[in-house]
Amino acid sequence: MLKPQLEGSGDLIFDDDIPRVLTSSTSEQLAKLILMERVRPPVTASPVFRAEPGLRPEVVLRDSVGELGMFGTFVADGSTILCNEVVGHLLRSKGKQTNQGGVFVGNAVVDVPLLVPPDIFWPATAAKSL
Repeated sequence: MLKPQLEGSGDLIFDDDIPRVLTSSTSEQLAKLILMERVRPPVTASPVFRAEPGLRPEVVLRDSVGELGMFGTFVADGSTILCNEVVGHLLRSKGKQTNQGGVFVGNAVVDVPLLVPPDIFWPATAAKSL
């Protein structure tokens, strides 16, 4: 996939669109993109609120994929590394069919890891999925 070097850009380019962009873009435009290997994480059921205008929100299970982001600090003085540490993380989930990411634009939700089997939390709905 091709990704703009912006956080949360939402302008990711996938699959058959990559050759088109590579052949139709200028060097300056291409310099703003990063070519990345697409990771296909496992699909899991994730409880989310479904809210439609005029209706009461309800919890449903949605086939989702998780994205784990790690935050770090890096400080150097020339070639001397003073600090290079992981200082936090963010887990977000989005529907398995969603290519674009981003909590802010409504394509993903902030999440927490599921550390026990789903049938412990949702025994009546573990077999159902949206």
